[in-house]
Amino acid sequence: MKRLALPAILVVEVAVFNAIGGEHFHSAAGALRYFAEYGGDILAQSAPVLLLAFGMTLVLMTAGIDLSVGSLVALVACAMASFPGGTAFWGTAIPVGLVLAALLGLANGLLIAWLDVPPIIATLGTMILYRGLCFGVMGDLEKAPFLDVPGYGWFGQFTGAALLVAVVYLLGGPYFHHSRWRRELLMLGGNRVAARYAGIPVTRRLCEVYAVVGLLAFLAAVGFTARNGSVSASSLTGLEL
Repeated sequence: MKRLALPAILVVEVAVFNAIGGEHFHSAAGALRYFAEYGGDILAQSAPVLLLAFGMTLVLMTAGIDLSVGSLVALVACAMASFPGGTAFWGTAIPVGLVLAALLGLANGLLIAWLDVPPIIATLGTMILYRGLCFGVMGDLEKAPFLDVPGYGWFGQFTGAALLVAVVYLLGGPYFHHSRWRRELLMLGGNRVAARYAGIPVTRRLCEVYAVVGLLAFLAAVGFTARNGSVSASSLTGLEL
């Protein structure tokens, strides 16, 4: 029955789109024409969510949650926006954004694994902290140095967004599915105490998971800023939902 659940949901979804979606979804040919015309924009717009979804899956496997991810992406984007555009952006803002994202994600992991703060409390606190730092960095300004960076806008187009998503899902997905790391995360999520007695380095695994979420947040920040061209302190509010 579980195997039939997803196909059944897809059938219902198609039926609903067919009923309310207008002429585009009244036939298979119409739907194909619609996605041929708008599919690239849909993927480019959805790329940050798709990237973060992979990381959130890892978090949920550990019986955790990360409410700070939207603010984390925004803070990384704001930090990169603090650098001037141009070719030098690739050697300054990009490395800073990458390291910052990994450290912020790791900070969540340390709060949860080392200080034993419940994930919902820890990430709620960092969500507020990261958003506050966004306003500290940006104030009421909206900056757009990304428009002056050669080649940066490509990541906001279909091909660039597809590449980011494909690297994560087509390369990271199969490796993760067959790895020992996946089994350890599942055991950790099922019973953290039992996992510790089984020899699994619980603290290390939790820190790794949240650091990976941070790295994916960096990719999401790149995809978002490349597509939108600008960022403000209030950008990406609600992305964690």
